[in-house]
Formats: sequence, structure tokens, C-alpha cells
Amino acid sequence: TARATAAAIPACSTAIAWGSATEDGELLFARNFDFPGLGVWDVAPSFVVCAPDRGQRYGFFASRGADAPVVTVVNEAGLVIAPHTRWHADVTWSGAMIVDVIHEIARRAETLEDAIAIARERPASSSWGIAIGSAREKSALVIELAGRHLEVVRPTPGAEFLVCNNHYKTPAIQRGEFHASRAWEAHSKRRERRLRTLIENRSAPLVPRDLARFLGDREDAGVKRQLGGILAQAVNVHCVVVSPATLRAHVGIDRAPTCEGRWAEVAWQWDGPAGGW
Repeated sequence: TARATAAAIPACSTAIAWGSATEDGELLFARNFDFPGLGVWDVAPSFVVCAPDRGQRYGFFASRGADAPVVTVVNEAGLVIAPHTRWHADVTWSGAMIVDVIHEIARRAETLEDAIAIARERPASSSWGIAIGSAREKSALVIELAGRHLEVVRPTPGAEFLVCNNHYKTPAIQRGEFHASRAWEAHSKRRERRLRTLIENRSAPLVPRDLARFLGDREDAGVKRQLGGILAQAVNVHCVVVSPATLRAHVGIDRAPTCEGRWAEVAWQWDGPAGGW
């Protein structure tokens, strides 16, 4: 059943850049989300601000009615958080759901190390790669989860960007990883390679428009494709480029593939009203 489900669920990609890689030096967090929810997820994109009884405020980009901080999340401390589907043999019936893990990180974490500590407190029942960028620290990491396992992927020394897709990077957790098919693994690795190439070959420091364009890229090994190891899938229902330091984001607002359509610029204030809009 898990393998059949994996075959039905497409993928997502994240690029996080900061320092000399961006025009103003501030952190940019770009993420797309592909899901078999055409006509639902892409019809009413929303931004929801949550004011927990305890902890800091956070906002999440989703679709109207999907009131859960589980796709792309930003909090008052300037952390941006995005879980990515992974597949691992050591999932369990016990442990926290991913929505609970992200909620705890969003309301409590102020640093990348806080996020790691909270993820250790709340072992996830399933398998995920959580990309997190910090505007204050101007850095990023990926927390790799699979039941009782937790590993951390950090930028290579000297790098000012990090990319995340749908495969594990640390050898310790790769041993139990599985794939719906060889294509799933190949597509994820090829999307990562393409996204990394686009960032490394930029002609100038990145601005949100650049990263938005990368999310809609359809090239794979020099060939334009509609499906496969490309960043822009036909079932892309959500894409966003978040600038947490400036409290602004560019959000895809068109029908799927959302990353190819119209974009809206969204701004918010943490002392404003809670709720969805």
C-alpha cells in the first residue's frame, strides 16, 4: 500500500539562499508543492496567521479549508519551514503526526538548533525531510526524519544556499529508505541537480522573481519536458517565495500548474489580526 501511495504522490522542491547569493543579503525561501489535488488546492490559495495560546505567532501558506501548518510556514522569529515527502521502512504507528511536529517548531523555535531539539522531543511517526531557513542566522538546514531516526543536513562549507527534494542525504538514514520506483529516486535527484545548477549559474544575486522562475523550470538534461525529473510538475498546486526578514512573500495564485501562472505579492504584520486571507 505504501508503495502504491508513493507512486501516486508527486514531489516538491525547496531552494534557500542568503548572503552574497541574494540581492539584499537577506534569506529567501522558495518552495513548490505538487499534489494530486487539482481543482481543489489551486482554486483558493490562502495565507493563515495563527496566534497560539502559548508561543509565538506563525503564518502558513496553503489552500482555503486546509487549515494546517504543514506545507510552507513562517514564524515571528524568521524561520521558514517546509516538510517534504520521504519514504522509509522504519515508520511507526506511534509518534507525532507531521502537522504536530511543524506546529511545535513554528510556535516555539527561534533558531535552527531550537528546531532540531523540538523535532527530537516529538519523534515523527512517518518519514520526512523538513527544510528550515533562518532569517536571523542567515543559514538553513534539513531535518531528516523516519520514525525514531533523526539526521541533520547542513550547507556545504562556504555555501550560501541549500536545496531540498524528496530523497535522504545522510548515509545512516539512507539504509532504510525505499522508493515507489526507480523513477521516483531518479526524478528527485535530477530535480535537485537542476535546481542547484540554476542557482550556481545565476548571472547576478537572486531576487524573488528569479527563484519563482526556477520553480517553474521544465528542463531536464537539456530537454524541455512536461513530467518527470523537472522542477515544474503538471500537478503543481502551490508555490511561494518567502522573504521572512521583510515580512513579504510572492505567491502563485493561478490554477495548476501554479508555478507557471500569475503571482501575487503578500505582506503581513505579526501584530495584525489572526485568521486566514
